[in-house]
Amino acid sequence: MKRFTYEKPDGDISDRSLFVLNKPSDSYFGIDLSEFSIDEQTKYNKMLEKLMESVAEEIEVMGLKHNYRRFKQERIV
Repeated sequence: MKRFTYEKPDGDISDRSLFVLNKPSDSYFGIDLSEFSIDEQTKYNKMLEKLMESVAEEIEVMGLKHNYRRFKQERIV
């Protein structure tokens, strides 16, 4: 959980509490499947897609599907 004060370009300031899914970055973040055969990559890809769908469904069940937000690091105080 990250708590911070956020300032929008229009000067609006708000206190935010964020469960971080991905930290600010200039690169892709993911699970590297390169070392596996194409068949294994396909299998893992399908399993990971199913897992991510399950996570998304659970977030919806919790009533949080509209709470995804992106905050620019340079605007966090």
